[in-house]
Amino acid sequence: MFLDGFANLPPFEDAVLPIIQEGLDQGVEPRLLLRSARFFQAYEKMFWDAMMAAA
Repeated sequence: MFLDGFANLPPFEDAVLPIIQEGLDQGVEPRLLLRSARFFQAYEKMFWDAMMAAA
């Protein structure tokens, strides 16, 4: 099943933290990083809501 692949994803913190740090090191404002994370979460929620509605 398609969604089974999402159940076993490795933790993403190890990959994400260096990306965030690189942005901070390059002068990206923390509030912009937070905004990007919130947009990403909102888009992911819309995806899962659509999956639930289609079920």
